[in-house]
Amino acid sequence: MIKNDPLWMRAGAACFIGISCISIFFFVLYNPLFTWDMLGYAAAITTFGPHDIDQAHAGIYQQLQQTAPAEQFYDLTARTAYRVTMHNDAEAFFQQVPYYKIRLVYLGLVSAIMRFGVDVFTAVQLISAVSSGLILLVFYLGYQKYIHSIFWLLIPVVYYQASNDLHLFQFGAVDIFAFLWILLINIAFLHRSMWVYPLLATAVLIRTDFIIYSFLIFAALVFVQPSNWRRVLITAAITCILFLSVNKWAGNYGWQALIYFVFITDMQATHPLSYSGYQLTPGVYLRQLLEPQWVSNWLIISILCGLVSVALVLTRLSPRESGLTSVHYIVLIGAVSLAYIVLHYLLFPALFMRFFFGHCLMMVGALLACATCLLSPGMFRLKHVVAREPVR
Repeated sequence: MIKNDPLWMRAGAACFIGISCISIFFFVLYNPLFTWDMLGYAAAITTFGPHDIDQAHAGIYQQLQQTAPAEQFYDLTARTAYRVTMHNDAEAFFQQVPYYKIRLVYLGLVSAIMRFGVDVFTAVQLISAVSSGLILLVFYLGYQKYIHSIFWLLIPVVYYQASNDLHLFQFGAVDIFAFLWILLINIAFLHRSMWVYPLLATAVLIRTDFIIYSFLIFAALVFVQPSNWRRVLITAAITCILFLSVNKWAGNYGWQALIYFVFITDMQATHPLSYSGYQLTPGVYLRQLLEPQWVSNWLIISILCGLVSVALVLTRLSPRESGLTSVHYIVLIGAVSLAYIVLHYLLFPALFMRFFFGHCLMMVGALLACATCLLSPGMFRLKHVVAREPVR
Protein backbone atom coordinates (compact mmCIF):
# COMPACT_ATOMS: atom_id res chain seq x y z
CA MET A 1 0.00 0.00 0.00
CA ILE A 2 1.19 3.49 -0.85
CA LYS A 3 -1.09 5.29 1.56
CA ASN A 4 -0.11 5.38 5.21
CA ASP A 5 -3.63 5.05 6.66
CA PRO A 6 -4.07 2.19 9.15
CA LEU A 7 -5.46 -1.23 8.31
CA TRP A 8 -8.71 -0.73 10.28
CA MET A 9 -9.43 2.41 8.29
CA ARG A 10 -8.82 0.65 4.98
CA ALA A 11 -11.06 -2.24 6.06
CA GLY A 12 -13.80 0.18 7.08
CA ALA A 13 -13.62 1.98 3.74
CA ALA A 14 -13.76 -1.33 1.85
CA CYS A 15 -16.85 -2.44 3.79
CA PHE A 16 -18.54 0.92 3.24
CA ILE A 17 -17.91 0.82 -0.50
CA GLY A 18 -19.08 -2.80 -0.69
CA ILE A 19 -22.33 -2.04 1.15
CA SER A 20 -22.86 1.02 -1.04
CA CYS A 21 -22.40 -1.02 -4.25
CA ILE A 22 -24.90 -3.68 -3.14
CA SER A 23 -27.40 -1.05 -1.99
CA ILE A 24 -27.20 0.86 -5.27
CA PHE A 25 -27.61 -2.35 -7.29
CA PHE A 26 -30.80 -3.41 -5.50
CA PHE A 27 -32.25 0.11 -5.42
CA VAL A 28 -31.84 0.53 -9.19
CA LEU A 29 -33.04 -3.01 -9.91
CA TYR A 30 -36.27 -2.68 -7.91
CA ASN A 31 -37.01 0.98 -8.72
CA PRO A 32 -36.69 1.20 -12.51
CA LEU A 33 -37.83 4.18 -14.55
CA PHE A 34 -38.96 3.52 -18.09
CA THR A 35 -37.63 5.86 -20.79
CA TRP A 36 -38.34 6.18 -24.48
CA ASP A 37 -34.78 5.07 -25.30
CA MET A 38 -35.74 1.58 -24.14
CA LEU A 39 -38.21 1.43 -27.03
CA GLY A 40 -35.43 2.48 -29.39
CA TYR A 41 -33.18 -0.36 -28.20
CA ALA A 42 -36.06 -2.84 -28.48
CA ALA A 43 -36.71 -1.74 -32.08
CA ALA A 44 -33.00 -1.92 -32.95
CA ILE A 45 -32.77 -5.51 -31.67
CA THR A 46 -35.73 -6.61 -33.81
CA THR A 47 -33.86 -5.46 -36.94
CA PHE A 48 -31.12 -8.04 -36.34
CA GLY A 49 -33.33 -10.68 -37.96
CA PRO A 50 -36.27 -10.90 -40.38
CA HIS A 51 -39.11 -8.67 -39.21
CA ASP A 52 -42.34 -7.02 -40.21
CA ILE A 53 -42.33 -3.45 -38.90
CA ASP A 54 -46.06 -3.36 -38.14
CA GLN A 55 -46.00 -6.58 -36.14
CA ALA A 56 -42.73 -5.66 -34.42
CA HIS A 57 -44.07 -2.20 -33.55
CA ALA A 58 -47.26 -3.64 -32.04
CA GLY A 59 -45.32 -6.31 -30.14
CA ILE A 60 -42.89 -3.82 -28.59
CA TYR A 61 -45.61 -1.52 -27.30
CA GLN A 62 -47.67 -4.46 -26.07
CA GLN A 63 -44.66 -5.72 -24.11
CA LEU A 64 -44.11 -2.23 -22.72
CA GLN A 65 -47.71 -2.04 -21.55
CA GLN A 66 -47.36 -5.40 -19.79
CA THR A 67 -44.10 -4.37 -18.08
CA ALA A 68 -44.35 -0.66 -17.27
CA PRO A 69 -46.65 0.93 -14.66
CA ALA A 70 -49.73 2.55 -16.22
CA GLU A 71 -48.51 6.08 -15.48
CA GLN A 72 -45.14 5.50 -17.14
CA PHE A 73 -46.77 3.75 -20.11
CA TYR A 74 -48.97 6.81 -20.63
CA ASP A 75 -45.92 9.06 -20.34
CA LEU A 76 -44.10 7.13 -23.09
CA THR A 77 -47.04 6.97 -25.48
CA ALA A 78 -49.14 10.11 -25.02
CA ARG A 79 -47.25 12.88 -23.19
CA THR A 80 -45.93 14.63 -26.33
CA ALA A 81 -46.95 14.77 -29.98
CA TYR A 82 -43.69 12.98 -30.84
CA ARG A 83 -44.49 10.03 -28.59
CA VAL A 84 -48.07 9.85 -29.86
CA THR A 85 -46.71 9.59 -33.40
CA MET A 86 -44.19 6.91 -32.40
CA HIS A 87 -46.99 4.94 -30.75
CA ASN A 88 -49.30 5.15 -33.77
CA ASP A 89 -46.95 5.18 -36.76
CA ALA A 90 -44.76 2.08 -37.22
CA GLU A 91 -42.79 3.62 -40.09
CA ALA A 92 -41.89 6.73 -38.10
CA PHE A 93 -40.99 4.53 -35.13
CA PHE A 94 -38.56 2.39 -37.10
CA GLN A 95 -36.93 5.43 -38.68
CA GLN A 96 -35.51 6.11 -35.19
CA VAL A 97 -33.61 2.78 -35.21
CA PRO A 98 -30.27 4.09 -36.63
CA TYR A 99 -29.88 6.33 -33.57
CA TYR A 100 -29.77 3.16 -31.44
CA LYS A 101 -28.42 0.49 -33.76
CA ILE A 102 -24.93 2.04 -33.73
CA ARG A 103 -24.50 0.92 -30.08
CA LEU A 104 -23.64 -2.57 -31.19
CA VAL A 105 -21.86 -3.93 -28.09
CA TYR A 106 -24.65 -2.74 -25.80
CA LEU A 107 -27.35 -4.23 -28.04
CA GLY A 108 -25.40 -7.48 -28.20
CA LEU A 109 -25.33 -7.65 -24.41
CA VAL A 110 -29.07 -6.95 -24.19
CA SER A 111 -29.73 -9.67 -26.79
CA ALA A 112 -27.58 -12.15 -24.86
CA ILE A 113 -29.54 -11.55 -21.65
CA MET A 114 -32.83 -11.92 -23.54
CA ARG A 115 -31.81 -15.48 -24.51
CA PHE A 116 -32.45 -16.45 -20.88
CA GLY A 117 -36.13 -15.60 -21.31
CA VAL A 118 -35.90 -12.01 -20.06
CA ASP A 119 -37.84 -9.30 -21.91
CA VAL A 120 -35.92 -6.41 -23.46
CA PHE A 121 -37.00 -3.84 -20.86
CA THR A 122 -35.94 -6.00 -17.92
CA ALA A 123 -32.64 -6.76 -19.68
CA VAL A 124 -31.90 -3.04 -20.09
CA GLN A 125 -32.77 -2.35 -16.46
CA LEU A 126 -30.61 -5.27 -15.29
CA ILE A 127 -27.61 -3.90 -17.20
CA SER A 128 -28.14 -0.48 -15.62
CA ALA A 129 -28.39 -1.95 -12.12
CA VAL A 130 -25.27 -4.10 -12.49
CA SER A 131 -23.30 -1.29 -14.14
CA SER A 132 -24.26 1.29 -11.50
CA GLY A 133 -22.96 -0.96 -8.72
CA LEU A 134 -19.89 -2.12 -10.64
CA ILE A 135 -18.77 1.43 -11.46
CA LEU A 136 -18.30 2.24 -7.80
CA LEU A 137 -16.65 -1.14 -7.11
CA VAL A 138 -14.25 -0.98 -10.08
CA PHE A 139 -13.40 2.63 -9.26
CA TYR A 140 -12.54 1.58 -5.71
CA LEU A 141 -10.48 -1.45 -6.76
CA GLY A 142 -8.55 0.59 -9.32
CA TYR A 143 -7.94 3.69 -7.21
CA GLN A 144 -7.95 2.47 -3.60
CA LYS A 145 -4.14 2.45 -3.35
CA TYR A 146 -3.93 6.11 -4.25
CA ILE A 147 -6.85 7.70 -2.36
CA HIS A 148 -6.90 7.94 1.43
CA SER A 149 -9.52 5.80 3.17
CA ILE A 150 -11.18 8.87 4.70
CA PHE A 151 -11.98 10.13 1.22
CA TRP A 152 -13.65 6.85 0.26
CA LEU A 153 -16.34 7.70 2.81
CA LEU A 154 -17.15 10.74 0.66
CA ILE A 155 -17.19 9.00 -2.73
CA PRO A 156 -20.64 7.33 -2.37
CA VAL A 157 -22.06 10.71 -1.33
CA VAL A 158 -20.59 12.34 -4.44
CA TYR A 159 -21.82 9.36 -6.48
CA TYR A 160 -25.34 9.82 -5.10
CA GLN A 161 -25.48 13.57 -5.64
CA ALA A 162 -23.89 13.58 -9.11
CA SER A 163 -26.37 10.93 -10.30
CA ASN A 164 -29.31 13.11 -9.24
CA ASP A 165 -30.23 10.92 -6.26
CA LEU A 166 -29.55 7.79 -8.38
CA HIS A 167 -32.22 8.77 -10.95
CA LEU A 168 -29.55 8.68 -13.64
CA PHE A 169 -29.06 4.96 -12.99
CA GLN A 170 -32.79 4.20 -12.93
CA PHE A 171 -33.36 5.39 -16.49
CA GLY A 172 -32.05 2.22 -18.10
CA ALA A 173 -29.97 4.02 -20.73
CA VAL A 174 -26.70 3.04 -22.37
CA ASP A 175 -24.82 5.84 -20.60
CA ILE A 176 -24.15 3.92 -17.36
CA PHE A 177 -22.81 0.87 -19.15
CA ALA A 178 -20.82 3.19 -21.42
CA PHE A 179 -19.07 4.83 -18.50
CA LEU A 180 -18.26 1.43 -17.01
CA TRP A 181 -16.39 0.77 -20.28
CA ILE A 182 -14.58 4.11 -20.01
CA LEU A 183 -13.64 3.29 -16.42
CA LEU A 184 -12.14 -0.03 -17.56
CA ILE A 185 -10.11 1.89 -20.15
CA ASN A 186 -8.86 4.25 -17.45
CA ILE A 187 -7.91 1.41 -15.10
CA ALA A 188 -6.06 -0.38 -17.94
CA PHE A 189 -4.24 2.87 -18.74
CA LEU A 190 -3.39 3.44 -15.08
CA HIS A 191 -1.93 -0.07 -14.70
CA ARG A 192 -0.12 -0.02 -18.08
CA SER A 193 -2.12 -2.99 -19.35
CA MET A 194 -2.28 -4.07 -22.99
CA TRP A 195 -6.06 -4.35 -22.53
CA VAL A 196 -6.24 -0.60 -22.99
CA TYR A 197 -5.88 -1.03 -26.77
CA PRO A 198 -8.84 -3.36 -27.51
CA LEU A 199 -10.98 -1.45 -25.01
CA LEU A 200 -10.20 1.83 -26.79
CA ALA A 201 -10.85 0.41 -30.26
CA THR A 202 -14.24 -1.08 -29.34
CA ALA A 203 -15.46 1.92 -27.32
CA VAL A 204 -17.00 3.39 -30.49
CA LEU A 205 -19.29 0.34 -30.71
CA ILE A 206 -20.89 1.42 -27.41
CA ARG A 207 -21.14 5.15 -28.08
CA THR A 208 -19.79 6.51 -31.34
CA ASP A 209 -18.92 9.82 -29.67
CA PHE A 210 -16.35 7.90 -27.61
CA ILE A 211 -14.04 8.28 -30.58
CA ILE A 212 -13.17 11.62 -28.97
CA TYR A 213 -12.17 9.96 -25.71
CA SER A 214 -10.27 7.19 -27.49
CA PHE A 215 -8.09 9.68 -29.34
CA LEU A 216 -7.44 11.68 -26.18
CA ILE A 217 -6.19 8.50 -24.48
CA PHE A 218 -4.14 7.67 -27.60
CA ALA A 219 -2.45 11.06 -27.17
CA ALA A 220 -1.88 10.35 -23.46
CA LEU A 221 -0.33 6.97 -24.27
CA VAL A 222 2.19 8.60 -26.60
CA PHE A 223 2.78 11.42 -24.09
CA VAL A 224 3.78 9.10 -21.24
CA GLN A 225 5.61 6.59 -23.43
CA PRO A 226 6.60 7.78 -26.93
CA SER A 227 7.58 4.24 -27.93
CA ASN A 228 3.86 3.35 -27.80
CA TRP A 229 3.26 5.19 -31.08
CA ARG A 230 3.14 2.05 -33.26
CA ARG A 231 0.50 0.36 -31.11
CA VAL A 232 -1.39 3.62 -30.90
CA LEU A 233 -1.30 4.15 -34.65
CA ILE A 234 -2.60 0.63 -35.39
CA THR A 235 -5.33 0.87 -32.75
CA ALA A 236 -6.36 4.34 -33.95
CA ALA A 237 -6.72 2.99 -37.49
CA ILE A 238 -8.88 0.09 -36.25
CA THR A 239 -10.97 2.54 -34.21
CA CYS A 240 -11.63 4.70 -37.28
CA ILE A 241 -12.56 1.65 -39.38
CA LEU A 242 -15.00 0.43 -36.71
CA PHE A 243 -16.45 3.93 -36.32
CA LEU A 244 -17.10 4.35 -40.05
CA SER A 245 -18.32 0.77 -40.48
CA VAL A 246 -20.89 0.81 -37.68
CA ASN A 247 -22.30 4.14 -38.85
CA LYS A 248 -22.57 2.85 -42.41
CA TRP A 249 -24.06 -0.48 -41.34
CA ALA A 250 -26.68 1.13 -39.07
CA GLY A 251 -27.59 3.79 -41.65
CA ASN A 252 -26.85 6.57 -39.19
CA TYR A 253 -28.16 9.98 -40.26
CA GLY A 254 -25.08 11.94 -39.28
CA TRP A 255 -24.06 14.75 -36.95
CA GLN A 256 -26.04 17.57 -38.58
CA ALA A 257 -29.29 15.60 -38.58
CA LEU A 258 -28.80 14.86 -34.87
CA ILE A 259 -28.21 18.55 -34.15
CA TYR A 260 -31.42 19.39 -36.04
CA PHE A 261 -33.45 16.77 -34.15
CA VAL A 262 -32.19 17.61 -30.65
CA PHE A 263 -31.78 21.39 -30.79
CA ILE A 264 -33.81 22.81 -33.67
CA THR A 265 -36.95 20.71 -33.12
CA ASP A 266 -36.41 20.00 -29.41
CA MET A 267 -36.58 16.26 -30.18
CA GLN A 268 -40.02 16.53 -31.78
CA ALA A 269 -39.17 15.74 -35.43
CA THR A 270 -40.77 12.40 -36.20
CA HIS A 271 -39.36 11.25 -39.56
CA PRO A 272 -35.52 11.43 -39.66
CA LEU A 273 -35.36 10.54 -43.35
CA SER A 274 -37.09 13.83 -44.13
CA TYR A 275 -34.37 15.92 -42.46
CA SER A 276 -31.32 13.70 -42.93
CA GLY A 277 -29.93 16.20 -45.45
CA TYR A 278 -30.15 19.18 -43.06
CA GLN A 279 -27.24 21.65 -43.33
CA LEU A 280 -26.27 23.38 -40.10
CA THR A 281 -25.48 27.10 -40.37
CA PRO A 282 -22.82 28.83 -38.22
CA GLY A 283 -25.43 31.13 -36.66
CA VAL A 284 -27.63 28.28 -35.46
CA TYR A 285 -24.58 26.45 -34.12
CA LEU A 286 -23.36 29.49 -32.16
CA ARG A 287 -26.80 30.08 -30.64
CA GLN A 288 -26.80 26.56 -29.28
CA LEU A 289 -23.19 26.82 -28.14
CA LEU A 290 -23.98 29.91 -26.05
CA GLU A 291 -27.31 28.64 -24.70
CA PRO A 292 -27.86 30.20 -21.19
CA GLN A 293 -29.42 27.04 -19.72
CA TRP A 294 -25.96 25.45 -19.48
CA VAL A 295 -24.45 28.26 -17.37
CA SER A 296 -24.81 26.42 -14.04
CA ASN A 297 -23.27 23.26 -15.49
CA TRP A 298 -20.36 25.22 -16.90
CA LEU A 299 -19.82 26.83 -13.49
CA ILE A 300 -19.39 23.39 -11.90
CA ILE A 301 -17.11 22.21 -14.70
CA SER A 302 -15.07 25.43 -14.50
CA ILE A 303 -14.49 24.82 -10.79
CA LEU A 304 -13.36 21.27 -11.54
CA CYS A 305 -11.18 22.63 -14.33
CA GLY A 306 -9.46 24.99 -11.91
CA LEU A 307 -8.93 22.24 -9.36
CA VAL A 308 -7.54 19.82 -11.96
CA SER A 309 -5.20 22.59 -13.13
CA VAL A 310 -3.96 22.97 -9.56
CA ALA A 311 -3.48 19.20 -9.41
CA LEU A 312 -1.42 19.32 -12.60
CA VAL A 313 0.77 22.02 -11.09
CA LEU A 314 1.16 20.05 -7.86
CA THR A 315 2.25 16.94 -9.70
CA ARG A 316 4.45 18.86 -12.17
CA LEU A 317 3.34 16.39 -14.87
CA SER A 318 6.18 15.99 -17.34
CA PRO A 319 7.57 12.89 -19.04
CA ARG A 320 11.00 14.52 -19.14
CA GLU A 321 11.45 13.97 -15.41
CA SER A 322 12.94 10.80 -14.00
CA GLY A 323 9.59 9.06 -14.18
CA LEU A 324 5.87 9.34 -13.57
CA THR A 325 4.07 7.65 -10.70
CA SER A 326 0.56 6.25 -10.88
CA VAL A 327 -0.70 9.42 -9.21
CA HIS A 328 0.53 11.34 -12.25
CA TYR A 329 -1.42 8.92 -14.44
CA ILE A 330 -4.56 9.52 -12.35
CA VAL A 331 -4.22 13.27 -12.75
CA LEU A 332 -3.67 12.80 -16.48
CA ILE A 333 -6.90 10.77 -16.66
CA GLY A 334 -8.68 13.65 -14.92
CA ALA A 335 -7.27 16.10 -17.45
CA VAL A 336 -8.33 13.85 -20.35
CA SER A 337 -11.86 13.65 -18.88
CA LEU A 338 -12.03 17.43 -18.70
CA ALA A 339 -10.80 17.76 -22.28
CA TYR A 340 -13.45 15.24 -23.40
CA ILE A 341 -16.25 17.30 -21.84
CA VAL A 342 -15.06 20.48 -23.57
CA LEU A 343 -14.57 18.84 -26.99
CA HIS A 344 -17.87 16.97 -26.75
CA TYR A 345 -19.68 20.22 -25.96
CA LEU A 346 -18.11 21.93 -28.97
CA LEU A 347 -19.43 19.13 -31.22
CA PHE A 348 -22.75 18.63 -29.44
CA PRO A 349 -23.57 21.76 -27.42
CA ALA A 350 -25.44 20.24 -24.48
CA LEU A 351 -24.26 19.46 -20.96
CA PHE A 352 -26.58 16.61 -20.03
CA MET A 353 -25.11 15.09 -16.88
CA ARG A 354 -25.83 11.58 -18.15
CA PHE A 355 -23.11 12.15 -20.76
CA PHE A 356 -20.49 13.40 -18.31
CA PHE A 357 -21.28 11.94 -14.89
CA GLY A 358 -18.42 9.43 -15.08
CA HIS A 359 -15.92 11.93 -16.43
CA CYS A 360 -16.65 14.28 -13.53
CA LEU A 361 -16.05 11.31 -11.21
CA MET A 362 -12.62 10.84 -12.83
CA MET A 363 -11.77 14.48 -12.14
CA VAL A 364 -12.85 14.08 -8.53
CA GLY A 365 -10.61 10.98 -8.34
CA ALA A 366 -7.66 13.04 -9.58
CA LEU A 367 -8.29 15.71 -6.96
CA LEU A 368 -8.58 13.18 -4.13
CA ALA A 369 -5.39 11.42 -5.26
CA CYS A 370 -3.58 14.75 -5.02
CA ALA A 371 -5.13 15.47 -1.62
CA THR A 372 -3.91 12.05 -0.48
CA CYS A 373 -0.41 13.04 -1.54
CA LEU A 374 -0.59 15.97 0.83
CA LEU A 375 -1.43 13.50 3.61
CA SER A 376 1.22 11.01 2.44
CA PRO A 377 4.34 13.03 1.59
CA GLY A 378 6.55 11.46 -1.03
CA MET A 379 3.84 9.75 -3.08
CA PHE A 380 4.74 11.84 -6.13
CA ARG A 381 8.33 10.70 -5.78
CA LEU A 382 7.63 6.98 -5.36
CA LYS A 383 8.51 5.01 -8.47
CA HIS A 384 6.46 1.95 -7.58
CA VAL A 385 5.39 1.89 -11.23
CA VAL A 386 7.64 3.83 -13.55
CA ALA A 387 6.12 5.38 -16.66
CA ARG A 388 9.14 4.41 -18.74
CA GLU A 389 8.56 0.67 -18.36
CA PRO A 390 6.98 -0.90 -21.44
CA VAL A 391 3.26 -1.58 -21.57
CA ARG A 392 2.44 -5.14 -20.57
